[in-house]
Amino acid sequence: MKGKFFLISIILCIYSCTLEDDAGYYSDSFGVVRLFNDHTPYIESDEGKILIPSQSISSFVRTGDRVWISYTVENENKKQDTLTILPNRIAQVMPLNLQSESKPRNDGVDLWTVWIAQDFLTFDFRIRAINSDKIKEHEYALVSTQKEITDTLHIDFQHDAKGDTYGVLCRTAVALKLSDLNIASDSAVIVIDYNNLDGIKHTEYVMYRKIQN
Repeated sequence: MKGKFFLISIILCIYSCTLEDDAGYYSDSFGVVRLFNDHTPYIESDEGKILIPSQSISSFVRTGDRVWISYTVENENKKQDTLTILPNRIAQVMPLNLQSESKPRNDGVDLWTVWIAQDFLTFDFRIRAINSDKIKEHEYALVSTQKEITDTLHIDFQHDAKGDTYGVLCRTAVALKLSDLNIASDSAVIVIDYNNLDGIKHTEYVMYRKIQN
């Protein structure tokens, strides 16, 4: 029975309006799925920790996926920054490509934060939706608003709710691979314009610095 509950939790999390309900009960992290030498998957979190699920996640995510996971800690190795975890929910963060054309609608988002980690530009935000099924029909777009790439990149973050603009607040996330930005310089400022849920324009700034190997 325990295994079945684990399976259902993972599937529902892909488009869930209830992740905030976990606050205080579970830890949560964004990360990337990696493989050990024996091909066992684990998650490298943005905080630099190795998260080793005590139950298999290979049926739900693939190597290289950007994921968002909530969990409880079963065991911790502080010297190696390794946690053995029991996943509560795991979701693949929706991947986006950089576009050159605007979408016809922009219903806005409640953007909590945007950051760069593990070669992804990730957006953590909330939208309104009637329920977790309806949120699957929403569309998002990252639109480049400049023709030439310089040391300052301008991007519009757009959301089309498909008419589903009422309901409860649902927390979700999307991510863009940094390689899509074609940043040639060692550093750049990414300027992100978006509308909030009241239709008011806001701007966020993210500093990109190339990691030297």
